[in-house]
Amino acid sequence: MSFFIKSTYNDQYTILNNRFIAEHMIPANGNYVKVFLLLQMASQNKDALPDLSVGALADLLECTENDILRALRYWDKHGLISLEQSGDEILSLTIGSSGAPETGTSSHFSPEAAASLDSASVSDETISIPETPVVSEVPAEPVSRVTEETSLPPRQNYSPLQAEAFSNDVEIKKTITTVEQLLGTTISPSHLQNILYFMCDVGFSSDLVCAMYETAVNKGKKQVKYIEAIGINWAKKGIKTREEALTESQDYNTAYLLVRKAFGFKRSLAPAETTIVDEWCKYNFDSTILEEACKRTVLQTGETNFHYAGSILKKWHEQNVTCLQDIEKQDQAFKEKKKEKKEKPRSHGRNQFNQFPQRDYSQKEVSSLEKQLLQGNRS
Repeated sequence: MSFFIKSTYNDQYTILNNRFIAEHMIPANGNYVKVFLLLQMASQNKDALPDLSVGALADLLECTENDILRALRYWDKHGLISLEQSGDEILSLTIGSSGAPETGTSSHFSPEAAASLDSASVSDETISIPETPVVSEVPAEPVSRVTEETSLPPRQNYSPLQAEAFSNDVEIKKTITTVEQLLGTTISPSHLQNILYFMCDVGFSSDLVCAMYETAVNKGKKQVKYIEAIGINWAKKGIKTREEALTESQDYNTAYLLVRKAFGFKRSLAPAETTIVDEWCKYNFDSTILEEACKRTVLQTGETNFHYAGSILKKWHEQNVTCLQDIEKQDQAFKEKKKEKKEKPRSHGRNQFNQFPQRDYSQKEVSSLEKQLLQGNRS
């Protein structure tokens, strides 16, 4: 789906309404802002984007076409653009006054409207730009993944018609299916609103929303408010990928952090490893017991063997161990039993040569038998 555009502004500059910056840019997702700025540039500069299409925008921003469509629907919902659609196809797009320059006009992205523009009016708009840019003397701070908390767009309720329309999006539909599998039931309207908020307003990817629900379910939590709190925390910290979310979750999961430290890991636990640790947590052991099992595993095997550590914890669970003192008692009992077994005289088992009653001989009888044997040998 392509848009044909002609411009009425100087092709060296893109004019942006300050209302957009003050009211709309800050709470919006960064990719949504990029899409809007590209649309502004394309509407004001005739040669900026010769091939303006959903696919071209997706290639330019290195994202999916569904990401572009979500951005367009976001700005349409907030009144900055107006979409005219036929089914899933966008026929035209109009930028409203909150995004357009202060000229009282709007830029309409339809072939008919573009054809009606007077080509003589191109580049009539001029603005004054200072020749020497003003450079701040404040030194730049080192850039990190999260420099400050990101402000979030306000939470809103989507109407049933809006929710149904968004639910037809391929990515959102896939997310809903995965979330239903995690929850073990059909999602409620409140969960649907939660998914739409984070995907359409905050800008989470499908993988990140699924990771958000997965994190909560792994902790035995399925309440919308709890899951929303996880997502808000991630969004404020600038987390964008599933890998970043996994690291963040493990940094605040005491069991994961303890196991990583005890095993000497400088990496996050793999999904298979976190599954094993989650099983250990079902024993409801104190953190010191988990740490002791990991230490013994390393000392006794010389490696980080999760299955060996699991066998230790399983044994302690069967022995009703609840603290380190109980483990010490079990160790002492094992040592005493081993010592007793070592000191106990070994009994000779019966075999085919002594499977009959034995008799004891006196010294006199033994001497008599020796004499008889000697006499027999002489004769």
